[in-house]
Amino acid sequence: MFSKLFFLAFIVLASGVNIRNEKWINSNNDQSEESSERKIRASTDLLIHDVEQNSIPLDFAKTINEYNISDLLLNFVEDMPKFEAKVKTASRFGGADEDDNDTERSSSQIARPAKCMPELKPVKIIESKDPNIFYIPECTRIERCGGCCSHVLLSCQPTETETVTFSVMKTEYTGNKKLKYVGKELVLVEKHTKCRCNCKVKAEDCNTYQEYIEQECRCSCKNIDEEKKCYKRSSKKLWNPDLCACQCREVTPCSTGYQFDYNDCKCVQSQVKRRYILNAQKET
Repeated sequence: MFSKLFFLAFIVLASGVNIRNEKWINSNNDQSEESSERKIRASTDLLIHDVEQNSIPLDFAKTINEYNISDLLLNFVEDMPKFEAKVKTASRFGGADEDDNDTERSSSQIARPAKCMPELKPVKIIESKDPNIFYIPECTRIERCGGCCSHVLLSCQPTETETVTFSVMKTEYTGNKKLKYVGKELVLVEKHTKCRCNCKVKAEDCNTYQEYIEQECRCSCKNIDEEKKCYKRSSKKLWNPDLCACQCREVTPCSTGYQFDYNDCKCVQSQVKRRYILNAQKET
């Protein structure tokens, strides 16, 4: 008897999280469908409002990326003392710029911004599937876009590119720490000549149920009617804005002879078992 009670207590403790979730779902079930939809809509609008209020607008982020530090401080930062706006930026190696006429040494300099621009980056020129083939050189440095874009939805991307032709020596390892010259090969490598902060999400990232909103760098669901219907079944279902689909809040494993019904979000008798029961009833 004691072992049975202990086993039941263990099950209750292990499923504590699910019990709390069921309490939340049951409280929603007590309300009407219309009231439930209004609540979800209100919370969604509040979330969007908070994001808009507490984050840098996307169009503003695109604008400030085009300015240097001094112009940015003078034109966009309020209550900024003019003498502070005339900054001395550090060079890429940590010291002050060489062309800085100010001979006074400062204990610290404003960090040089990593603007979105072509910069030298190491790239693999060519790779061989044969472990005995060795190319000289294997990699080089070439201009590729890099830098910060001041917004999580933006990244530094090339707007203009050109193709550069490099020569590499193909050699073969013959043993005894020696390489045999095989020949010369020409390799085409892409070079970025102009860069800009653009949306990470592109139109090609949207699925068939979405449309692309370039000003917001996102894909938006077109099947609004399905979304509204999903809100009305909020006790069991949840709208997925990435897939533009109404999905079950919980998918539970079903016992033998049952399968999960994604429409009603519950386990139902499988077709095979149902037909077997009906046939058995007819025979009796």
